[in-house]
Amino acid sequence: MRQISLSIPTIKFERGELYLVAIIGIILQLGVLIYSGFATYYPTLKFPKDGHRVARYAFPCTAVGTLILVLGMLFCAHVVESSTKEARYQAGEEKSARLVWLQQTKTVNDQVFNSYAIFAENNRAFITTSTRKDKSSKSTKNLEDTDSKKPMADKNPRRPRAQ
Repeated sequence: MRQISLSIPTIKFERGELYLVAIIGIILQLGVLIYSGFATYYPTLKFPKDGHRVARYAFPCTAVGTLILVLGMLFCAHVVESSTKEARYQAGEEKSARLVWLQQTKTVNDQVFNSYAIFAENNRAFITTSTRKDKSSKSTKNLEDTDSKKPMADKNPRRPRAQ
């Protein structure tokens, strides 16, 4: 089952802005690790826990757990990025585009998710679709549709034939 993600109209960030936010996140995470190291080992900051000293294994477990978590997130981000392709479409001259998210009924274990449609409130300048790459595709960099500004009329949607 796919997760429907509803967000404000797509916001494009420059690569420099993304790097800046990533660097700030790294600095904050390192700051938490450094602080917890000082709070565990530095004599004037050895804060007691329930009246006792913090166990010697507390900081190594925190540091290793944080490292494993970060590496796991990086691995997951790489898998998603390398197994999907994006196509970006732009409405033609003097045309507008509206978006509808459709969710079909699904049952997961004993939980039933009913079908529904969610309509976007505003017109969209661009519509970006994300799909899985073909499994036969060996290259992760071969994304001919990514960031192209194709008019929507170039791609004919599949329509059921009248019988």
